Amino acid sequence: MIQGDKKQRKAREQKASDLLLEIGCEEIPAGYIQPALDAVRQHFVDFAGSSRISHGELRTWATPRRLTLFVSSVAEHQESTTEEYKGPPSVKARNPDGSYNEAAKKFAHSKGVDLSSLVEKETDKGSYIFAVKHCAGSKTAELLPGFLTSLPSVIPFPKRMRWGDGSLLFARPVRWLLFLFGGKVIRVKIDGMVSGAYSYGHRFLASKKIKIISPENYLTALEQHYVIADHNKRKEMIHNALKKSANGEVVIPPDLLDEVNFLIEFPFVASGSFPEEYLRIPPEIIRLCIEKNQRFFSVKSPDTGKFISSFLVVMNMPLEDSREVIAAYEKVLVARLKDAMFFYEEDIQIPLHQRVEQLKRVVFQKVLGTLYDKTLRLISLSETIAKALKVSEMELAALRRAASLCKADLTTSLVFEFPEAQGTAGRYYAEYHGEDAAAAAAIEEHYQPRTADDKIPASLSGAVLSISDKLDTIVGYFSAGIIPTGSEDPFSLRRQALGIIKILEGKNFAAPLHDLVRNAIENYPQELIPRERAGEILSAVISFFNTRFRIYMMESHGISYDVVDAIDLEHRRAVRDTLQLASDLMSLCQDTDFQEILIVFDRVSNILYKSATRDDFRSERADPALFQQEEERELHRLAQDMKEEWNKGEKSYLKYITALYRLTPAAHKFFDNVLVMIDDPAVRSNRLALLREVRDVYLQIADFSKIVKKAM
Repeated sequence: MIQGDKKQRKAREQKASDLLLEIGCEEIPAGYIQPALDAVRQHFVDFAGSSRISHGELRTWATPRRLTLFVSSVAEHQESTTEEYKGPPSVKARNPDGSYNEAAKKFAHSKGVDLSSLVEKETDKGSYIFAVKHCAGSKTAELLPGFLTSLPSVIPFPKRMRWGDGSLLFARPVRWLLFLFGGKVIRVKIDGMVSGAYSYGHRFLASKKIKIISPENYLTALEQHYVIADHNKRKEMIHNALKKSANGEVVIPPDLLDEVNFLIEFPFVASGSFPEEYLRIPPEIIRLCIEKNQRFFSVKSPDTGKFISSFLVVMNMPLEDSREVIAAYEKVLVARLKDAMFFYEEDIQIPLHQRVEQLKRVVFQKVLGTLYDKTLRLISLSETIAKALKVSEMELAALRRAASLCKADLTTSLVFEFPEAQGTAGRYYAEYHGEDAAAAAAIEEHYQPRTADDKIPASLSGAVLSISDKLDTIVGYFSAGIIPTGSEDPFSLRRQALGIIKILEGKNFAAPLHDLVRNAIENYPQELIPRERAGEILSAVISFFNTRFRIYMMESHGISYDVVDAIDLEHRRAVRDTLQLASDLMSLCQDTDFQEILIVFDRVSNILYKSATRDDFRSERADPALFQQEEERELHRLAQDMKEEWNKGEKSYLKYITALYRLTPAAHKFFDNVLVMIDDPAVRSNRLALLREVRDVYLQIADFSKIVKKAM
């Protein structure tokens, strides 16, 4: 009977069906959709895990009007559980004839099981009675409504809304719910809506109800009604259609493609044009007008690589009167291009150097002064950093000029209308009025990297000016008490800190972060950063940078958390040197000899830690005259050799770490044959001083106690 129950339970738990959920609504903003899909996926993973429901592959799809979850092979029942409860000792649970007594019966009753479910098991305290309780899993269909009702609250929409008399909060009004498990509907009522088996086609081309027979039929059924629900397929269709429709080389920025993809349900591509006279505008501004403002795709000549007077637009439906629609698009685009040309031609009438005075009327930050004040600080700070890096006089001259002009384009009409053009507009205006090419390039580059994926400045002047600008901002905001907290970082200080780290790495600048931050603090006038606050601000900013640097090492370079923790980021190393040290440690972590280094370091550290409460550190350095055993002398000699090797010229971390291997056998001999905590206080203090010197040899590289030991 019991065996039969087990077989039935196992067969029941192995049955599985596909799950489909579609939330249909009004058009969701494109930027909301991918985070929403990620949240839907994670919520089901969490739900299935906590509910003991096995499942196969998860897929999420979306259009502007629907968020969809498809999960294959979802078990139709929860996994069963078996629970054991410890009862009385066996000798107290049985009658003389071996049958269960009253104590055993009361125990079984308290646990809700029959006497047949009691078993005897040996424990470290002898034989005991255990109640074994099998709990059959519930039907998955009975649990799924809880998944849907809890889902809206976990989707991280930046803004939510209510509509009508309902209480549901969502990005846009929800219009229908499709919820199928296998071929059956999971009925859930939310805010007056009841889930069913129906979806809807394209709003304009096939807006009628569509009955979805099964989850497997979903994509095909919608495609027959002009909805490509799988956004990955839709994105590929858009990409191919753009390539096919272009009369040149279409420019397809990934972020624009993603945005357009989430604006449509069934893609159709059409082309338009604009007068060639607008090609006189800087190409970056043309792209802003076409891509940023209108979400069109620009086209280049495959021969010259320059923009041509053509663009492509992705529409949500084919139009019989598409020429009239495209004409309307062209009219809007030309208006933007006309504005841009007007601003550009007006701006170039005034050279950048004549605009610098206008920065006195532009506030940088109410406590930190105007952009003119910031410009003066940039001239001074960039020169200080450049001299520390020993740049040439020619580069220094270009840097000074770029620093004095880099913020001047913020007073132009073009940048006021197109803020994304800051820096780029400055470069064009500088070149137009004959400024040095290196200075003009640095004006544009000093904003780089603008995003986490952006390139770093190509020129040395641009790199130094970018570091100076970002450092001045970070230090200034910290001094004004404007510090990122949690997820709040309205002035993008984290991004700017990461940009500095990437530049220091990419350019292999030798200047340590600590020195650069100190230079930036000292560059501020005392009325803004009093000298008595300098240490406090330095400590706070360095801690801020170290947090960014740790994350950067782990996420961008794959350094494990324990190696990152082991490296002293307060050490005044160059960024590239720190990354090289981390990489060398990572490459050796699996080595057997390296694991021995960790063991030796731990033994040394443990002895010093245990003796810290005693007056055992009277000796600053070990005195060879007090050594009594050869093991002491050998360990001391090797430690001194290592110190001298470290102090010689250029350091190779990999070479130095592997050189530590020489200390391992000597250290083991010392531990095996020398008693450190001897009664003689002078000898004891001297041996502890020796161990402290040995520990310092290791600490020149890292705190090896933080590195996780590997099983060998």
